[in-house]
Amino acid sequence: GLELLMQKSTGKISGWISYGLSWTDRQFPGGEINDGKRFWAKYDNRHKINIVGMWRIKKNLELNAAWTYHSGNRMSVGLERYETAPVMPGYSPNNIFAPGGGVISYFNERNNYKMPDYHRLDIGINFYRPKDNGRMGIWNVSVYNVYCRLNPIIAYPNYQYYGYSVHDEATTSVKPTLTGFGVLPILPSISYTYKF
Repeated sequence: GLELLMQKSTGKISGWISYGLSWTDRQFPGGEINDGKRFWAKYDNRHKINIVGMWRIKKNLELNAAWTYHSGNRMSVGLERYETAPVMPGYSPNNIFAPGGGVISYFNERNNYKMPDYHRLDIGINFYRPKDNGRMGIWNVSVYNVYCRLNPIIAYPNYQYYGYSVHDEATTSVKPTLTGFGVLPILPSISYTYKF
């Protein structure tokens, strides 16, 4: 991999920009996982970018902002799912196990799906309050995930029919559509730090 950093640490405006380029994979030669073939690791985040800026408006007031981005994580998704079960009234194809039948998922390889890229912007303002004894109190007002991007942390498949049998025994093949689930939308906060 490769890591680059450019930083400005003096003056009223300071901050840094960092970039990382990396490849992360796994292999189990004994064939325990993925038939011994090399596969992408879960945290194979190819590109990582961090941009941080701080602006000291005056001695006791500072604005800051941070933007982070990285390529999506990897996960394993079954390309197809085959269910063999008696056709029953009210039977749902999303059941994990159907009465009298079973479920077989087909995976072409381990970690075969890349999640959507992750990115967010955080901003904040610091109010510095010097104390008589030389100590410091700092009030911080910040907003996490300013543009409210719901970065998915997991994705789960919803299976849809593309075949159906009306005989006593049904063999049905279904293909998945992925639904992402994200947490932590825009989130304001206030905190106080006392340095001594």
